Amino acid sequence: MTIPTITRPTTDVDIVTDLDALRDTIELTNHYNEIVDATDGTTEAEASHHRRELDHTRSKLADLAAKVEASTITLTLQGLPSNQWNQTVARCTTTQGGRTTKDLNKLATLALAAMTTGMRGHDGEAIPVTADELAGLAGNLADSQILQLLETIQALNVPATSLPKETLTLLRSEN
Repeated sequence: MTIPTITRPTTDVDIVTDLDALRDTIELTNHYNEIVDATDGTTEAEASHHRRELDHTRSKLADLAAKVEASTITLTLQGLPSNQWNQTVARCTTTQGGRTTKDLNKLATLALAAMTTGMRGHDGEAIPVTADELAGLAGNLADSQILQLLETIQALNVPATSLPKETLTLLRSEN
């Protein structure tokens, strides 16, 4: 009998590298929505002005969105074997005065380097990357990006290990 292999969970994570363009895109989208909301109950002349402003804003928004997409890289992450994950977490955990703390930035940096199986640019082309470069990337991420990345890292390294009882009940009830 051969021992079956375990397929570890894998997912892609997009990282926007031009956060200014992303912020500007969000602000312009909000402005666009404000213009749309302001068109209710307007005169014909006001509605015509709003349409021109919407067209202009949509054009600027398309340019900004293209800039954001061009700055986006995609990392393919794969969950680690249990022992390697536990060692990574232990390297980021300290206990002082009976209080345990985790250095989340260090965890993201170490996990990113260990879990990344590939990186692609916005065009889908593979980008060769070293562990040191990944550590540098992790060190440059914004707090919100680190938190989002940590959620994905946690989900990949602490996956479900059996079918949920709810799924089994649902499937059995349809027979």
